[in-house]
Amino acid sequence: MLYQKVLLLVLICSAIPSFVNAQTDQTFESFQSYYEVELPTSVIVPTVVELPLPGPRYEYPYFAVYDVTRGNVVPYYYNTVTNQQTIPVAVEFEGEYRSSLSDGKFNTSYDFPLLDDNGSSAALTLTADVPIESSSLTFSLAPHVTLPTSVTVKALVNGVEQVILSKYRPTGSQVTFPMTRSAQWYVEFTYSQPLRITELSLGQPWRPTTFSHSLRWLAQPGVSYIVYDNPDQFISVPVGESANLTRSEGVVQLSELSPYQNPEYMPSDVDDDGVPDLYDNCVNTINPDQVDIDENERGDACDDFDRDGVINSIDNCLAEPNRNQADEDGDEIGDVCDEEESRITEKYMWIPWVGMGLAGLVIFALFALVARTKPRIEEEKTDSTDVPTEN
Repeated sequence: MLYQKVLLLVLICSAIPSFVNAQTDQTFESFQSYYEVELPTSVIVPTVVELPLPGPRYEYPYFAVYDVTRGNVVPYYYNTVTNQQTIPVAVEFEGEYRSSLSDGKFNTSYDFPLLDDNGSSAALTLTADVPIESSSLTFSLAPHVTLPTSVTVKALVNGVEQVILSKYRPTGSQVTFPMTRSAQWYVEFTYSQPLRITELSLGQPWRPTTFSHSLRWLAQPGVSYIVYDNPDQFISVPVGESANLTRSEGVVQLSELSPYQNPEYMPSDVDDDGVPDLYDNCVNTINPDQVDIDENERGDACDDFDRDGVINSIDNCLAEPNRNQADEDGDEIGDVCDEEESRITEKYMWIPWVGMGLAGLVIFALFALVARTKPRIEEEKTDSTDVPTEN
């Protein structure tokens, strides 16, 4: 018994590195680029190093610093230095200000309800204290959320509301339009699947927010690092305890590096059907064919034709409302649309098989009986021919 426990412990311990590597590889798939970092020879004791990053920054400022030598991910600090603030914008929806849409935090978001199976729309008002000169709108989506169907942008210019982008179908989380100057903007999204936005901002190219971006971590002597950058979604990589990385004293500055394209990168696809979340008409339901017979921008697999609250892919009656999904005979056809519900053979599907089995036994028995009877008949005929005839 003790030997078995020791063997089991050895097997578990040997499996841990493979599991960790699998988890690590899966984590790195979310990042589109990476940097290879070799420490300078001056790093002979554990030292905080700082890697400058090119700008402008991407949509999600999240990273992974991978210790190649030890095979683990280490804590980091994303450092930004500000020289001029952008003009703050307040976002209003349904008469209330939604601070989570303009707080600069990607871990907060706002859910826009899907009120109609044929699609919904959300009209927002963006207000600034002074006019903003802008030619782009960025809407950062929460993980595993598909793009809205269309984006319309309007602006109040000289007291007149002007359409500057009309029902544009986005291919990413940023849309562009002719340079416009206004203190009040109107944005309307149409969407056919639940929409969750973390940040909404107007591009302000003439008022940059920062002039430098860098990444700090506690580096170990003689260790190589890979810094993964530019994820396509919010991602939090588990790490251990962090050192105090905010202090600038004793920080070794690294040379700026050019990023490489990450060969492990895989666009986020939460349902693993081969269609990236941004373009999937059923983000959480497997439907690689993307069939949308009614063209409502929502795939048939996650649509609800009969509006009973059960999506088609798991609804046992697609055309008849049956929220309780009752199926008395267990044939995966709901009672309300099962035309053969009262038949005994429908309810007890084993009966026909038993009947066919009995019929087979009867036929076999008849063949056996015939086979046994035929030799006797032949024997009787032979005996009758051997009897002498009296004269």
